[in-house]
Amino acid sequence: MKQQSKRLVAAIAMAGGLLIASSTLAQDYVTGTPTLSNVPTTMTALYPGWNAVPTVISSSAAGLEVYSYAYGSGYYANPTPVPILNVNDAEAVLTLTVNNVDNAQNNVWIGIPFAIGDNYANEFYGGYVGEYGYFDTQQGGMTASWNGNTVTEVVPLDAGQIAAIQTGVDAIYSINLELDPAVYPGGFYDVTFNSLVLQPVPEPATLALLGLGAVGFLAIRRRK
Repeated sequence: MKQQSKRLVAAIAMAGGLLIASSTLAQDYVTGTPTLSNVPTTMTALYPGWNAVPTVISSSAAGLEVYSYAYGSGYYANPTPVPILNVNDAEAVLTLTVNNVDNAQNNVWIGIPFAIGDNYANEFYGGYVGEYGYFDTQQGGMTASWNGNTVTEVVPLDAGQIAAIQTGVDAIYSINLELDPAVYPGGFYDVTFNSLVLQPVPEPATLALLGLGAVGFLAIRRRK
């Protein structure tokens, strides 16, 4: 019985590893790197918030950190357009970490719109997330989730942008990052825009296999 359990654990672990690896490989980084750490701190400010004192924008391995106090945004044009490698890309995923508020998901309500510019157009995505688990699911079918103080927005791409990607020659020319501190203790926010990627929509079979793996681990743990 022990041997069978060990084999089952190994099989589930291998399946999980393959799924994780597959998911990682399927992501296309809109700025060419896994995190937004290569975005310059001298982005063009499109709203007053990020173009006034005491705004401080800095870069680290975790991404692009912004300390400010009002609705602001920054526009970044890729010096070398990043090609979309996967013609199946159909959704955008943005991750952002709140650095200066404990239990952010219950204490802040922030707007995190963003734009991706390609051969088709400059399309805006994202919405409002936070404060007692509220997410603006009406904004283009967006879903969002928290992991500690890090929130992840997943938004379906516009049909026109998907069509451009499917040509196999589309490229990302620019991005625009924004933040609206709608409800933010203290008024001043310190956030890190961690990453922005494009990826295919996970297939139901893949999601089911992930769920099966989790159930398998729980079953084995209970038997022990």
